[in-house]
Amino acid sequence: SSAFAVTPSATTTYTVQVADLNGCSATDNVIVNVNSIPTANAGVNPSICSGGTTTLSGSGGSTYNWLPGGATTANISVNPTTTTIYTLTVTDINGCKDIDQVTVTVNPLPVVSAGPDQTICDGSTVSFTASGANTYQWNPIGSTSATVFVTPSSNSSYTLIGTDANGCISSDTVNVNVFAVP
Repeated sequence: SSAFAVTPSATTTYTVQVADLNGCSATDNVIVNVNSIPTANAGVNPSICSGGTTTLSGSGGSTYNWLPGGATTANISVNPTTTTIYTLTVTDINGCKDIDQVTVTVNPLPVVSAGPDQTICDGSTVSFTASGANTYQWNPIGSTSATVFVTPSSNSSYTLIGTDANGCISSDTVNVNVFAVP
């Protein structure tokens, strides 16, 4: 046969010998260079909060292609709205390719509640109980307790900032209307 396929696992020299009808022959060598496949690395699987952004860092090649999006740099900034799998294709200088994937998990924001607005008489104390998160910060009070007690002398607003187990943050504001004592 004048042609045949080879699949060497390492660089290999092949020798071919041909003869014509007169019995004359010749030989020739061909070297098939086997280049190693690059190792694509799309990085670790990050988690972000809804509305957040993260940077994906790829390595292993000389050119890059990220899908979805089609970015062609090693590092890209992404802000998916739902959990998304990104596929990185790297190509080395020999044209050899490898693929890796990374999953960006999108965690929802906590639904934080400071409770309903309150109306009190001047000098009265009111309490608010936070819900919907793991840790809390009341501003301008500065308290980190789930329940706070306040005795405002004028109309006031209190902002609750709640953080859940994923580190996602949300807030709620509660108002206190203060009536003067007759």
